Amino acid sequence: MSTSNSLSVARKPRFSRAAVVASLALASATIGSSSAIAAIICSNFPAPVDVPATIDGAYVNFATGVVNLAGTVAGWDFNAYQTGGNLRFFTSTNAANTNRIVGTGTTADVLPAGTMIDGSSPLTTAGIVNPGALLGGVTNGYVGVAFNNEGTATTNYAWVSLSTTGPTGYPVTINQYCYQDDGSGIMAGTTPVSLQSYSVD
Repeated sequence: MSTSNSLSVARKPRFSRAAVVASLALASATIGSSSAIAAIICSNFPAPVDVPATIDGAYVNFATGVVNLAGTVAGWDFNAYQTGGNLRFFTSTNAANTNRIVGTGTTADVLPAGTMIDGSSPLTTAGIVNPGALLGGVTNGYVGVAFNNEGTATTNYAWVSLSTTGPTGYPVTINQYCYQDDGSGIMAGTTPVSLQSYSVD
């Protein structure tokens, strides 16, 4: 019996030490690496943003959450505006605010919920982007965006939910946006809440 007790006592410190070392290593890797903690970041608009029917429209910086309805905003990532009486989007290749809309040529795609937006998504090639089916009027239509996150110097992928009115797209509101902050893809409509699963015992 004393042999059994002594084996038990001899093993306990070794197990505890190994467990503590493993726990510290895991905690260190998780806390020390910013890429280890990826997050979906979403807008926190108190209400949908009405896009003015002007040449400036609404400029949005996804990373900072700043929206400007009277001109540009530093590092903007999305711009919806009116020109020629119709809704349009503007994109940029400037280093400070590089962005593209998911679509073909000069036309944006309206994405169904669940569509993956990532590095394999087709991107528009022009600065002035036609809104495609959004002109006819949609409720909660998703537009995909690839943009340069100035906080991480990484290309991030986002979705923007818009509600529009035919036949010009106006009035238009920006309902919400979300993006994946580690450079990986995001599915249109995905939010942190929608990723949670619940079980009732």
